[in-house]
Amino acid sequence: MNAPRKENAELDMATRLKLKAKLLANFQRALASTNMDLIWPIYDELYDYGFLQCVSRRVFHYLIKYTINSRATSKNLNRFKTIVEDMLTHGHHLTVSEYNALIHWVGGHTVPQRRPQHFTEAMKIFDEMQQPYVILNVQHQSSLGTGIERKIAKEPVGPNAGTFNTLINIAAQISDVKAAQKLYHDMVSRGIPPDTLTYSTLIKALGKIGDVDGIDYLLQRITDQHDEDLIRTTYIWNTIIAGYAFNGLPERAYELFHKMKEVNRVQLSLRGQQNQRHPNKGKRKRGQQQQQQQRCSKKKGIPKADFETFRIYIDLLLQDGKREEAVSTLFTMQPHFNVKPTVKIYNSLFKSFMQNEALVSSEDDIDDCDKRSFVIDKQYQLDLEKVHQIYQHMVKNQVKPNSETLYTLVSALLDLGDTQNALTLFMNITKKQEEQQTSNDNVDATSVKILTSQIIRLQEQKSQPSSLRINPLLFARIRRLTSSSR
Repeated sequence: MNAPRKENAELDMATRLKLKAKLLANFQRALASTNMDLIWPIYDELYDYGFLQCVSRRVFHYLIKYTINSRATSKNLNRFKTIVEDMLTHGHHLTVSEYNALIHWVGGHTVPQRRPQHFTEAMKIFDEMQQPYVILNVQHQSSLGTGIERKIAKEPVGPNAGTFNTLINIAAQISDVKAAQKLYHDMVSRGIPPDTLTYSTLIKALGKIGDVDGIDYLLQRITDQHDEDLIRTTYIWNTIIAGYAFNGLPERAYELFHKMKEVNRVQLSLRGQQNQRHPNKGKRKRGQQQQQQQRCSKKKGIPKADFETFRIYIDLLLQDGKREEAVSTLFTMQPHFNVKPTVKIYNSLFKSFMQNEALVSSEDDIDDCDKRSFVIDKQYQLDLEKVHQIYQHMVKNQVKPNSETLYTLVSALLDLGDTQNALTLFMNITKKQEEQQTSNDNVDATSVKILTSQIIRLQEQKSQPSSLRINPLLFARIRRLTSSSR
C-alpha cells in the first residue's frame, strides 16, 4: 500500500481525533457486513490516515477470514497479501492456518489451471513462514514512490500437515510428482504423520501421470509402516479405483468396487435383521450398532462404498460399453446398498444416450436432423424408454437437475426422436419446476408459444449470473425448433 498522504499528517490533533473516531465507527459497521467490497475502501482510508495501529490482531484475523471466504479473484488475492503485509508491519504474527490459507491462494487458487510459477510462489511463502524475519518493501513519504527493503522480526512458524497437504496438492496439480514426493519425505522427516488427504493426493498425482507401479509401491510402503488404517477409508479407495480406471486397468478397479459394495450389502442386511428382531429399539442403539458394523468392516481392511464410488464405477462401465449394467447399477444403489445417487451419475447416463451426429451447429445440419421423420427401430425405442426410466428415477429420488442435466437429458431425447417430451422438459427445468413430470400430450400451439417466449427470455438473460446455464449447442437447437413450429 502507499504511504499516508502528506496532507493527512498535517491535520491538527482535534481534527484527526474526530476523523479517527468516524473512520473506526464506519469500519466496525463495515466489518459487520463481512463483505470485503464494503470493508476495503474504509480500510484504505485507515491506512492513508495512519490509523492502522488501531486495528487489533483479532480484527486482522477477521479480515483474513472474510477475504478467504470471498470469491477467488486476483483482486481478493492482492487484498490478502496487503493485509498480511500490514499485519507484519504492525507487529502482528500470522498463525500456521493463516499461512496455509495464503499458500493456497498464492498457489493458484484464483486461476482455472495452476502453473509452475504458482508452486514457486507457494514455496516462497513456505520458506518465509519458517524464518525469524520477513523482508518487506516499505514505502516512505519522503521516498517519492520508491521503496526500500526492510527486515522485520517475527516469530518463525513451523508447518503442519495442512501446510504440506496444500503444497503437495499444488505440486500434483502441475504434475510435478517429484516435488510432491520430496514434500512427502520432508513431512515424514519432521515427524509430521501423513493423513488420508496426503496419501490420496499422492495417489491422484501418480495416477495422473500413469504411474500405476508408483501407486502400488506407495500402498505397500503404507502397509509396511503400519499405517493401514489411513488407507482403509472410502476416500482413499475411491482414489485408487479412479487411478486404475484412468490408466486402463478396469478389472482391478472392478475388483475393488465389488469388495466395497459387498460391505454395504452386508451392513444393510444385518441392519434389516436387527430391526426385525427389535422393531422398537431406539435410534441411539441402532446408531451404536451401525458404528460397530463399520468397525468390523475396517478390521477386514475394506471400507464401504459411497456415491462417489458408484459414480466412478458407472463411468467406467459406460467407457467399457456396458451401459445396461451401468443403468442396472443405478437402480440398485439405494435399495440394495443404501447409497443415494447424485446428479453427476444421472448426467453421465443421459450423456451415454446422446448421438454424436446430433451435435451439429450449422443451419442445414440442424434442419436435416430435427425436421426429418424418425423411423424409430426397436433399439431406439428401448433406449428412449430407458432414458424416461432414468429420469423418473431421478424425480423419485428428488435429485435436483443442473445445467449439465438440462443439456444431456434434452439432447438425448431429441436424438432419440422424442421432440415433444424434450421441449416439455426443457420448459419445466428452465422454469425450475423439476417436480413436474413430463406429459405424454402433444406440444400444441400454445405450448410452442410459451416455449418461444421462454427462449427469448433466456437469450436476454444469458449474460447474467445464473445457477442454470444453457449449453450453446442445445440453445441453438431448441431455438431452431421453436422457430420452425411457429
